[in-house]
Amino acid sequence: MNKTIRGLENVLERLTLKRNDIEENLLWRPIFEEIQQKAEKIRNSLGSPPNKMISVQVTPRKGNEDGRCGGSLISYPETHQNYIIHDIVEQANLFWQMVYEKRCPFIVMLSVNRSIPYFPLNEGEKILYNLYQVTCTKKIENDEYIVRVFSVVWIQRRKKSHTLTHIQCKSWGSQAPYLERFEEFFDYWNKCKTSNTDMRNAKRMYRRTWSIYAPVIQSNSGMGRVGCFLIMDVISDLLRNNMKHHYNIERMMLKLKTQLPLGISNLNEYKFVGDQIVWEIEKMSGQSYARLQVTNTMRTRKFGTRNVKRMIYSKNGLSNFEAIRRHRYIKQGGEIPKKVRNVTKKFISKSKEEFPARPSFVTRVWRILARFRNYFRRNEWSERDTSETAMIGVTVL
Repeated sequence: MNKTIRGLENVLERLTLKRNDIEENLLWRPIFEEIQQKAEKIRNSLGSPPNKMISVQVTPRKGNEDGRCGGSLISYPETHQNYIIHDIVEQANLFWQMVYEKRCPFIVMLSVNRSIPYFPLNEGEKILYNLYQVTCTKKIENDEYIVRVFSVVWIQRRKKSHTLTHIQCKSWGSQAPYLERFEEFFDYWNKCKTSNTDMRNAKRMYRRTWSIYAPVIQSNSGMGRVGCFLIMDVISDLLRNNMKHHYNIERMMLKLKTQLPLGISNLNEYKFVGDQIVWEIEKMSGQSYARLQVTNTMRTRKFGTRNVKRMIYSKNGLSNFEAIRRHRYIKQGGEIPKKVRNVTKKFISKSKEEFPARPSFVTRVWRILARFRNYFRRNEWSERDTSETAMIGVTVL
């Protein structure tokens, strides 16, 4: 059994089949609760969780002797990418000190301005945050996002400035955004990071503990959005680089929540991550698969815990690859071999008719009896004397 896959079609097929299975069995809430409980159990165990986040340190100064700035470093070895995550900015001077010293090329802000902004809003505006002067040199705005280019200067060394791009998402309000609107923001982010020289160099010289040239992912609305963005960005990088991976969203959520407990904090965020990833794959591959319409993620029913555990803990999130083979035969319009047809009846494509149900025992008995009756009738007719002599004799009489 293959544990990793690559290719847009294979990933899209696996995720679609898995999400259909979750929706049919009403497993949204059970899976989410299982992830939360398991992550809490791992955090409370004696051993520290794998890939534990590292607190970002800056140069200690008066009033901040411990060098803390509120940011945390999280690393994804699969894509050779480090991120600095940050919630609401309460001390702007420490935040900009971190950005300046770590040479952060981007700040991705996943919320609207609900608090005092930690940056200049308009082009040409300058704000001094203790020892760091931030100037907005350029501003671009549309319905989905706002792009600002900042120049950060340490007033004790004015000749050495740092330029970065601040991307603010406007479509993510109190609820999860529409996929069509969020797509524009996410596409712009992908173009920026792939064209940035510093981020490409950081990937080549990747070290798990390095925070230099790491983008800052910041949200004033909690760390749930940050967790959503991290998983979406990692899977997007894996797909664009055609890398082999398990592509198990639930397993990635578990790994994230062992480090970031509030990452992906509710069911709507969990569903949004899956929807956005499938949406992006469909757009990249130019095709789509039949999906069930999700009506309510809060529903629940009695179920076996085995299904929930395999969705989260298995490498790929699916227990039977013959089911995927069956789906491919149906999609291609070909005849399904008996071996594949008898393996499972799950994950049938919604765009094709299902195979008729197996007849009951009584029906099969009646069919056998009818077959014998027809057989004996044919034999009875063949045993009659149909020769010409016999026919003449009958006529004469």
